[in-house]
Amino acid sequence: MIDARARLKTAMRRAARLAPRKPRPAILMYHRIGREAFDPWGLVVELPRFARQIEWLAKNRIVLPLSEFARHQQERKLPPEAVALTFDDGYASVLNAVPLIEKHGLHATVFLPIKLIERGGFWWDELPELVVGWRGDTLLLDGERRAVPRADERDRRWPPDTRPRTPRQKLFQSLWSNLHAMRPSALDAAMTQLRSQAANEPEVTDSPLTPEQVRSVKPSTIDFGSHGLSHPSLPRLSADEKQREIAESRVQCEALTGSAPAAFAYPFGDVDEVSVRLVEQAGYTCACATGDTFVRNRSPRFALPRLRVGNWEVGGLRDMLGT
Repeated sequence: MIDARARLKTAMRRAARLAPRKPRPAILMYHRIGREAFDPWGLVVELPRFARQIEWLAKNRIVLPLSEFARHQQERKLPPEAVALTFDDGYASVLNAVPLIEKHGLHATVFLPIKLIERGGFWWDELPELVVGWRGDTLLLDGERRAVPRADERDRRWPPDTRPRTPRQKLFQSLWSNLHAMRPSALDAAMTQLRSQAANEPEVTDSPLTPEQVRSVKPSTIDFGSHGLSHPSLPRLSADEKQREIAESRVQCEALTGSAPAAFAYPFGDVDEVSVRLVEQAGYTCACATGDTFVRNRSPRFALPRLRVGNWEVGGLRDMLGT
């Protein structure tokens, strides 16, 4: 959610860019390549800007595969210019990034929520389409009847890292929080309930990679990590549920890609001590959280922090990483 803590982090990040800094190792977190007006979390980077970011990274940083980055970090041999590229959620738009990554001889890790890949859709992308296009006056979710505000021409425009500006955006934010807190089975039931009431068929602009697309990507350019089975908030699950999401997703990811994933990424960046321990026990060699901070020698191998990359020109990336 976009709360006071997130706004404070954003303000601190922007202020830090005003002061020159030396390079420090970083794992960069991307999600989607494309263009999107409704992007409150800043997860979409336009292809031309991504191309310029990759070109700058190739010239000014040591871009390592994530597994190699993690190994050097554990050995205390990580160069300050070291960077690893990661993409969360397995969107099909990552295929637009592949030629650019190949062109510069780089490598990236894509984290797959394996059950959602097989299903062919993400609930968090359906939800804004359902809410913004809702034609009724109310909706029923999990036994609670909620009023749906009148539509506003601004509903579909939500710039990154800003507060909701319209009543329907506020409703979306509230529903997202409710769904995010649910266990997978309850979330599936809630989304089915919402779809059954909606008069509109949600049109999602960026779908997940298909299994065929996953298998078509060259391992020399992209490797795949696990993002859980169904992308739940792990701290909200029981120990057995966490175990299944973490260990079973590794098995199923190997079945899909032909290679056991070395890395795990915590869905939503939500992590707790039990999940960290289960990730290590499942056989992964490293795991990524979020945190919007650089990697240090003492950073935990199974909760490595990452920096979210925004839809910036090169200057924004350079200011964040240092020169």
